[in-house]
Amino acid sequence: MLTPAQMQSLASAVASLTPEQHAAVRRTYTDALREDMIVCSAVLAVGLLLSLGAYRKNRATIEESQRARYREERIYQMGVAAPATVRPAAASV
Repeated sequence: MLTPAQMQSLASAVASLTPEQHAAVRRTYTDALREDMIVCSAVLAVGLLLSLGAYRKNRATIEESQRARYREERIYQMGVAAPATVRPAAASV
């Protein structure tokens, strides 16, 4: 945070700039903002592609996943087999 004295000195410094200096400062900030927006857009695009790649059309419901996990845990506790990730069959509608 800036103190009131710092804000005043900043405002007076901006007011004392020549038109060329003001244009240079404006151009610098505009270029920095443009670069930031390019980076943000790239991150957004990567996130969108990753989320599309993770989508599954016939995914199991939460209840089906919980039932499968429960069955696997029971089998593991009984010592019959090691737990394995098994995707339950799609429920008929």
